[in-house]
Amino acid sequence: MPFRSQFTVELTRVRQARDTHGDRTGATQELAFRAVVVPSSSQENLRTGDEVTTTQNVYPLDASVDVTATDRLRLPGETGAAWQVAGDPKRYFSPYSGKRVTEISIERATG
Repeated sequence: MPFRSQFTVELTRVRQARDTHGDRTGATQELAFRAVVVPSSSQENLRTGDEVTTTQNVYPLDASVDVTATDRLRLPGETGAAWQVAGDPKRYFSPYSGKRVTEISIERATG
């Protein structure tokens, strides 16, 4: 999927490290990759307080990037909580270009 370079940003994948037995350790593993980030939606939940859930879609320039549903993504310039990957990344071939595409839905709740 061709994107203009000025619309791409560098994201950081944050993954909880695991030991040889598969148990989580206190460390994290980070991986930087370039992607296009597209706003998706924002919803306010007034029943549980003033909580706002915002979602975005991430399209990595390298479709083979290693991101899973349990990872978190940090956008450039943001110091707050990282975005949570919402479900498994979708991997498919673009009907327009025929190239492989990875689409990652991310969400973050605030308030």
